[in-house]
Amino acid sequence: MTKWAYRATVRGTDLASTATLFTEDGFLSRTLFNANGGLNSNVGRVRPDDEIHLYYSTGGSSSYLGGGVVRPPPDGPADVRAPAIGLAPPALEARLRELGYRSDPLLDRFTGFFMEASRGDGEPETSPSFANQNALWLLEEHHHAPVPTRPVAAVAPPAVAACPPARTPVFGIDWSGARQAGNKIWRATLDPERRHILTVERPWAGMAPAAAVDGVARWIGGLEQGWIGFDSPFGLQRDDIVRLAGSTQRDPRTWGRSLLAAYPEGRGFIEACAAAGIIGRHRRFTDVTCRSPFAPTLLQMIRQTHAMLAVLARLGGEGPRLLPWDAARTHPVNVVEVCPAVLLRTLGLSNHGYKLRPGSAERRAELFDLVLEGLGWQAAPGIRTLAVKDREGDVLDAILGGLAAWRASAADHAAIAAQPMVLEEGWIYA
Repeated sequence: MTKWAYRATVRGTDLASTATLFTEDGFLSRTLFNANGGLNSNVGRVRPDDEIHLYYSTGGSSSYLGGGVVRPPPDGPADVRAPAIGLAPPALEARLRELGYRSDPLLDRFTGFFMEASRGDGEPETSPSFANQNALWLLEEHHHAPVPTRPVAAVAPPAVAACPPARTPVFGIDWSGARQAGNKIWRATLDPERRHILTVERPWAGMAPAAAVDGVARWIGGLEQGWIGFDSPFGLQRDDIVRLAGSTQRDPRTWGRSLLAAYPEGRGFIEACAAAGIIGRHRRFTDVTCRSPFAPTLLQMIRQTHAMLAVLARLGGEGPRLLPWDAARTHPVNVVEVCPAVLLRTLGLSNHGYKLRPGSAERRAELFDLVLEGLGWQAAPGIRTLAVKDREGDVLDAILGGLAAWRASAADHAAIAAQPMVLEEGWIYA
């Protein structure tokens, strides 16, 4: 598996079009041949299961937008010399033409990479150096860093070891704002008293984003007690909140309502972020402090951020406790932001390589065993197999999200809320 950087530019189209094609259709436009009839540079070297990290170039500088894993073209490659590039389906061709993309000069068809947004490792540490417009640049021949063979001491910090067993259920939600969001939202149910993972399921399967948002909000409203960890940002970087939502409040419910009033659908939110030049640009205080690999507006995150804020907008101020903002009041239902990658790093484990890659099944199995053994948890029969078989890592993420929510029940929320910028932007519990 190889990592590539791709330089998109303002020539021919705009950032919003590039972003919506990537997030809605999983398509990255790239002509196979050049005007002279030869293969474009590096297109033949890209293989399915490689990573492409997208940068947008304007004014002489490049900004990181997000990344994904290359999938095999659904109808086969457009040319056997470039196994990862395929022909755009007819339904997409008219849209590409309307948006100003160029068709391939030799094939007279639209070609490109078929992508699956990956919330894996985040922005590469290697900085790309592009030779020309719309260039593919080799970042690295990637080799997985070894996972520790046993958990380090950070797995069981005193704050967790001393935590009395909670008597309320704990849930981990691997969140999504994708076109078929319900099929991507997994919910893990945990029994903290017995330290037992009971189920991992998709209760909202088949639902589009709006229906899934409503369904999840109703589910939260119907809970009598519990801790819920959502794997999704609860806010944006402070200046971005003010710019997009026009809100100076310290309350994600308010941010969500303001954003939904301005951008009822994810596409409008993406276009606004693109117009403001902030896709993938600004990390929050908690993203930096907790070493999250993502900004809330990265391409692989931006739709789920919008959908998450839509859920929070439906939570009343007297309803479930939203932490750390509601640290001063009590409620039997508590909702927190979590991030599986941050939890793994907090536990002294690597978050690299457990999604959508060759060998990722072995990595998921190892992480599953290390985390549960280190924290003293067990799982119902079949859950480990489900987590290992899910190559996108969503099942494991839901489990890790639930464990992060369990750990959050022992946290000092008032102390967290007192940190700079936390109430302005949010906090990742791990």
